[in-house]
Amino acid sequence: MKQIIDINGLKQGDTIVHFRGERVDQWEFLMIHPHNDKYVLLLDTLSQDAFKQYIPKMLNTDEWQQDYKIEDILEQRIAYHKKMMKYIKERLDKARK
Repeated sequence: MKQIIDINGLKQGDTIVHFRGERVDQWEFLMIHPHNDKYVLLLDTLSQDAFKQYIPKMLNTDEWQQDYKIEDILEQRIAYHKKMMKYIKERLDKARK
């Protein structure tokens, strides 16, 4: 799995994953927006809905990845749940004081 560093390296049909908490969305890259080169057009692979995404939010972040395997997605979900468990334990400890 690798971060998206340069949008110009993507070609039509490339698959991208977006990690948002425990949710994982899979997108197909369509093109750079024809009227605004700061956005890309993506297609949700599940619902086939089109989506416009602001490019700077996609670059050099762990949320948007390409070249992934199912194991990568599962590891990301495990890491998220571990983080949430730690947060819940901290809140519980605070509540018990």
